[in-house]
Amino acid sequence: MGFGYEWNKRGEGRMKEFEKKLTLADIKQFPIRSIPERNISVEVAGLFEVRTELSSTDGMTTVAWYFPYRSQKGDIVGYKRKCALTQSKEAGHYTAIGMVSTSCQLFGQNLAGVGLRTKKVDYNVNMVEGEFDVMSVYEVQNDAIKGTNWEEKIKPNVVGLQCGTANAVESTAHNETFLKSFDNVVMGFDSDQATPTERLKNIKRGLECKDDVAGCLMTDKILHVEFKGEFKDPSDYLQANKGDELLRIFKNPLPYSAEKISQVGDISFEELLVERPKGVMVDCLPELMKKIQGIRKKELIVVTGASGVGKSTITKAIAHSLCNSNYRIGNILLEENNDESINHLIAADLKINPKQFVGNPLSCASREDIFEHYQKYTQNNNVFFLNHFGSLSLDELMNKIKQMVFINKVDYIILDHLSMVISGQTGDDRKQLDMLMTELAAFVAAHDVGIIAVSHLKRTNEQPPKVKEGEEPEPWWTSCRKEDLRGSAALEQLSWCVIGIEGEQMPDRSRGRIRLVVLKNRTWSSLGETDILKMDEQTGELNNADDLSQMDY
Repeated sequence: MGFGYEWNKRGEGRMKEFEKKLTLADIKQFPIRSIPERNISVEVAGLFEVRTELSSTDGMTTVAWYFPYRSQKGDIVGYKRKCALTQSKEAGHYTAIGMVSTSCQLFGQNLAGVGLRTKKVDYNVNMVEGEFDVMSVYEVQNDAIKGTNWEEKIKPNVVGLQCGTANAVESTAHNETFLKSFDNVVMGFDSDQATPTERLKNIKRGLECKDDVAGCLMTDKILHVEFKGEFKDPSDYLQANKGDELLRIFKNPLPYSAEKISQVGDISFEELLVERPKGVMVDCLPELMKKIQGIRKKELIVVTGASGVGKSTITKAIAHSLCNSNYRIGNILLEENNDESINHLIAADLKINPKQFVGNPLSCASREDIFEHYQKYTQNNNVFFLNHFGSLSLDELMNKIKQMVFINKVDYIILDHLSMVISGQTGDDRKQLDMLMTELAAFVAAHDVGIIAVSHLKRTNEQPPKVKEGEEPEPWWTSCRKEDLRGSAALEQLSWCVIGIEGEQMPDRSRGRIRLVVLKNRTWSSLGETDILKMDEQTGELNNADDLSQMDY
């Protein structure tokens, strides 16, 4: 319903619903006026196309303001309505007409980026929280250039979040290309901070918003401003007629660093008592799970082994377990088509050998059974794939990872494999891999996601044990050491956990068992051999195979 305001004899108002639901066309009939309560001129209100709803009773009292939001193509697709007669925490203070979402342009984005760029002065964009903050900064910056030679050449670049600090990362991810088109992003979010209790509830305020946005953009071109004293945001300054001070603050932004010095008191006692969480337990890898205590978010796990030993098989088993534990999974599989990846998941559900199923699905199961499991993944909508095959640049990879995390809301990402990412790049492979691991490690540390990455081992000249004359050759195991990771020491140094896969070499060169070994375990320290497994040729399941007497070679 649309809303108006009805007045009683004492001049007190109460909300009253219109019979007609407001449309975008209706809102465009509201006038554009100055907003004296916020010291916003009619010129600036007009530039941002902010409409004012007046009381139907007296035609003078401001009922609400309407802030336009645009699609990525620049068309107005919705309005955010801010009620002028209620407090910010009251129900109905903010409502939306049409579409107002993080996929829209940032507020004010249509006005930004049109001024003259020079090599002498950095061309920055100011990013603040609310709509009135945007217009307040624009107001003082626009006034500062009036009457100068730059009046027609320079325009302020100020944008604001569409859906508040809680959704700042998603808003940034949708508009990352726009933000990175400037020399620097100057963050001017509110100076408030979440309390320890709010942090436990994942509530974000202005200071947490800075960390989130900076972590999303992952660039050194990040600056910020600080609001001190009684003023927590740009609108507070302008309302108090402190426009000159606000202008000075944004003229002198500071370098931003997420690291800060903390005291013991900054961490609550209750936070100290929280048990370190266990991760998702993968049933077919019980001994591995005992050592690493499950697959956790905010950790980078590297799975390694010789070529063809079963690295992808293990990561697919982990991904299948995560999917069926109702987590959202992002798959970046650079040597596999997406239809093949989906068929692997369905084969695991149906307990069919994945190689046979991928080769000819209808020879292994009925169309109806296959469709039932396909529909399960379609309805759950918790599995995502990167539409890519082969190498891609580091920037492109990180952009896709951020899209999966911030927009698709994935909990875990499978990256198979690291060497493929840099295989088509020019330059030093070792340096490229160092940069990749640094980016991945920093990203998981800063965000609520886990990454499981596959890496190859260096080729070794490991030889089978010598056989004494008259004796039959026996199966033997290849060794797997973290020092043999191919390409860079960063693979070992920056990962939380390194899981090696060792293959059993059979005398007749047929496929033997595989053995998992924990080579690094930063979180829990426990190292060493774990599960010995062999795939069931019929069901495709990984079964315990540590009892030699039960093995049929």
